[in-house]
Amino acid sequence: MPSQHLPSHQRQRGFSLLELMVVLFMIGMLIGLVSVINIRFDAASELQDYAEDLYEQLRFGADEALFGGEHIGLVPQVDIGEDDKEHWQLAWHRFRDAEWQSLDTLPPIKTPEFVEITIEIDNEPVDLYRWLEFEKPVPVLTFYGGGEALAGTIILSLDEQSAREVDDFESRYVHMDISEIGRVRWRERADQAELLAEGR
Repeated sequence: MPSQHLPSHQRQRGFSLLELMVVLFMIGMLIGLVSVINIRFDAASELQDYAEDLYEQLRFGADEALFGGEHIGLVPQVDIGEDDKEHWQLAWHRFRDAEWQSLDTLPPIKTPEFVEITIEIDNEPVDLYRWLEFEKPVPVLTFYGGGEALAGTIILSLDEQSAREVDDFESRYVHMDISEIGRVRWRERADQAELLAEGR
């Protein structure tokens, strides 16, 4: 029996090896692009989340100083992170009996592995390693019992590796005015006292 030949338009044609390789390459490129976009978003958003959490901790410290009527400060310390590298942390201390004492009721402020912290006083960066040389703890930033705060700035920035993944330059940094936190808490306390005096 003679074999039947299908018309050319009905013949089934498979993918060649070259075509499969091109398709797989394009899929790989798309997956890589999506991963990079996610990394960029996560690094910037996690920095912002950490900054908001840090701000709340600083506000709480300002409250402790204001309502307790005693000076509370942050002492720089070196902490070994999960990556076995040194990272800065700020430990709370209070001034009592003519010396700075550890304040165990407030947990230390730790910096994530992807965040670098810089502190400026009067617009000049502070060498935190100098604080490690003091025999007794000395705060680099202080909230005073009267409601004020030392005029300083905390600058949070992404580390070099994470910063490469964020195109928006402004998203790589967060600035916090410590003196402004002190003034805000002092004004809120003054407003509350005024309302109480008026019997509201």
